[in-house]
Amino acid sequence: MKLSNYLLICVIIVTQFSCKHKVESLTDAERKIVFSATAHTPFRVLQITDKTDSLTLRTDCSDLTNFVGDSAFTLLVERLKTTLETEDGVGIAAPQIGINKNLFLFIRLDLPDQPVVVAVNPKIINKPDSLVCFERDGCLSIPDFS
Repeated sequence: MKLSNYLLICVIIVTQFSCKHKVESLTDAERKIVFSATAHTPFRVLQITDKTDSLTLRTDCSDLTNFVGDSAFTLLVERLKTTLETEDGVGIAAPQIGINKNLFLFIRLDLPDQPVVVAVNPKIINKPDSLVCFERDGCLSIPDFS
């Protein structure tokens, strides 16, 4: 078994047994957004140029809980992948489509065999001393700017 598979299994087990009480991973409103279309339908990406979208994009997010095996979570990830492909992006976060949860997808250009990585409840635990700047990097929610 690959080390990455082993780590994934450990994360799933810890996540499942560390919760003291059940909490829905997505609100009813968020589930409505997710289930509004099929996996092959991209989400509408919120834009900072729209006042309502901008307020949503600046809202604090919460961690996902009880998401393993949840059909809403599975569809959310599939639709985020579709949106990422449609928008020709390299990353997308759940808040960019109106789901205020700590979740994002990104493409690892250095790992062509693992095209999309899903990050659930990520935490910044360290930072480098140097800064890396990507040319033409942008944000799907900030139109016409890179």
